[in-house]
Amino acid sequence: MWDLGCELLAVAASLPLLPDRDLLDEAWARVAAVQHPSGAIPEQGSGTGHDSGRDFLSHYHPTLMAAFAATLTIGRLDDGARAGTHHRPGGQGVLG
Repeated sequence: MWDLGCELLAVAASLPLLPDRDLLDEAWARVAAVQHPSGAIPEQGSGTGHDSGRDFLSHYHPTLMAAFAATLTIGRLDDGARAGTHHRPGGQGVLG
């Protein structure tokens, strides 16, 4: 259920405080390990036994969720690198 894992990564990237960097690195390494050469992420399983003729129809949701979660995660990591600190909860408005 790689789509659920990627949805959780998107939620993690939206929290006021990001999870530990080692945890994020491990989670993204697992997603990368199942990614097909075409870039598709399977719905479930290890990514072996891939049917390359049906990438979009059979893998679009987890692949789109991975792209969405990656965009959120990279954006938050970039924000933290620019600011030099993590966002602290308790303020109002948009993070950043």
